Amino acid sequence: MKPETPKLKIDLDFKSIKLPISQRGFLTLESDILEHGCQKPITVWHGFIADGHSRYEICAKHDIPFKVRELDYEYREEVLTWICTEQLQKKKISEEARKFLIGYQYLIAKSLVMRKKARFDAMRTDDDPDEMPVPNRHVTAEEIGERNNVSYSTVLKYSTYARALEIIEQKTPGFIAKILSGKYKISHANIVEISRHSPAEIEKISNKLERNGLPYLQYNKARSVLRNTATPNAPSVKDMPVYDPDAPLTELALTIPSWISSLNRAKNNTDLSAVSAAAKQKLIAMLTEFHEIAEEILKKIKEEE
Repeated sequence: MKPETPKLKIDLDFKSIKLPISQRGFLTLESDILEHGCQKPITVWHGFIADGHSRYEICAKHDIPFKVRELDYEYREEVLTWICTEQLQKKKISEEARKFLIGYQYLIAKSLVMRKKARFDAMRTDDDPDEMPVPNRHVTAEEIGERNNVSYSTVLKYSTYARALEIIEQKTPGFIAKILSGKYKISHANIVEISRHSPAEIEKISNKLERNGLPYLQYNKARSVLRNTATPNAPSVKDMPVYDPDAPLTELALTIPSWISSLNRAKNNTDLSAVSAAAKQKLIAMLTEFHEIAEEILKKIKEEE
């Protein structure tokens, strides 16, 4: 009796950060599997596909048996990091995909640290240290930068790009695949701008890009689409953008990494002994005000949890 094809699960985040395969590439892969079988195992984590989505789709469609390789990771973020690393090692990768994957590694690293810290705090006893040491964000960005031959400030910049794409994908699933494949050529600034739109507005932008009909849409084409989404006359009630309660905090989260980069640059490249007292006092006043506002926001967020 022919062995039953294993039933695997799809994690949308695992799938969305994989480099998309072209229709021609998919058909070539399907032809090869039909002729020779599935030669390469499908990599999984707790039953979810980490690598081999197209192979699994083909095998499930034609009831073709395949082997499975299990990843031995404890945290989901570790799997996401593994996927990013695997994708970055591929020879054919668009610049958009490279920027996203490097920036996404930084976002994952931060998330993993917080997951581990939360677990540590939950299991901590009176005999344990007061708290788990948390790696400096600058150090984390530097480590990721070294692995990918870019500076830590570039990693932070790419992380805002990755976060914006992540927000767009949450609002309009499938958009990110067009970016990672290189089909949409849209600048960092315009990607951040698009992420602030409502799902309906992003869908409108995507439809206009698709109707353009070109295999690759360059920066100036994307800019014209963004300009054309604006209504020249005063909008009516039905034309008003959909209210997004996440927008203020989302915009703030996209902006802060650039502030962190500037603060780290000032910290590492400034000879404080040579700086005037007036300049120091002005910065102290601004940082104090910033700290107080940040503490207020954190307090409000914690009160709502």
